[in-house]
Amino acid sequence: MIFLQPHSGLANRLRVIVSALSFSEKVNQDLVIYWEKDSGLNCDFFELYSSNKNLDVRKPDFKVRILDRMKNKGIFKLLFNKLYNIDFSLFDNDFRKFVWNRDGDHIDMSLIPKNVRNYYIKVCNEFSFDAAYLQYLQPVKNIQILINEAIEKFPPNVIGVHIRRTDNDIAIEESPVYLFVERIKKDLETHPDMHYFLATDDPSVEEELIKLFPLRILTSKKYFTRDSKEGIIGAMVDMYCLAATTKIYGSYWSSFSSLAARIGNIQLIVIKK
Repeated sequence: MIFLQPHSGLANRLRVIVSALSFSEKVNQDLVIYWEKDSGLNCDFFELYSSNKNLDVRKPDFKVRILDRMKNKGIFKLLFNKLYNIDFSLFDNDFRKFVWNRDGDHIDMSLIPKNVRNYYIKVCNEFSFDAAYLQYLQPVKNIQILINEAIEKFPPNVIGVHIRRTDNDIAIEESPVYLFVERIKKDLETHPDMHYFLATDDPSVEEELIKLFPLRILTSKKYFTRDSKEGIIGAMVDMYCLAATTKIYGSYWSSFSSLAARIGNIQLIVIKK
């Protein structure tokens, strides 16, 4: 059995679940997903996604909370793992050893003990991502309607723009707004009919680009917050709208930019210093 607890934002959790679906087939183990609502994603899984794979999604129980709290406790971690029959655990601080040591973003199977019965994984990073498994995660009907309504308004030749702000300091530093503005201006010099779908978590950025490029910027209506169901649904609509563009100008160190490009199987151009 694989006990999975994805955490952080929407894109991080989705890439973790896709990784776990792939990994579960590699090791021939059933998968249980523990989905916790918090201030960064205040929405239940099945309010966002349906699945034709009969995913087993639960709220975190006492067992997984104890396993999580013991992750840096040395001998206590070993004792509780033994108590709950956990043979292998993976946390974000284990990635340098098990994932990033040799094979990019895929777990090094040679480092996993033989005859593992139960895995406990709590991460926000991908560890066995295979885009083929995205097919098992489909937006629920009411959200798909919102996505379709937004995409239907797209003219030809729409480029996606994702400008990540608020809590991502690395993206703010490495992918400043002025670089996106410069790229759009350069595009419009040769393709004045180009349009851009803008996804951002900062309303001031949205307002700035609409003023700079009137009639060129497309957006979806949304709440600029992740601590409400409406805010998460808005972010999800943005992600799938980005995926429906011809290519994406994305932010550095943003799983949102990356996952949108993977969903749409389109080019991601990271705008950075």
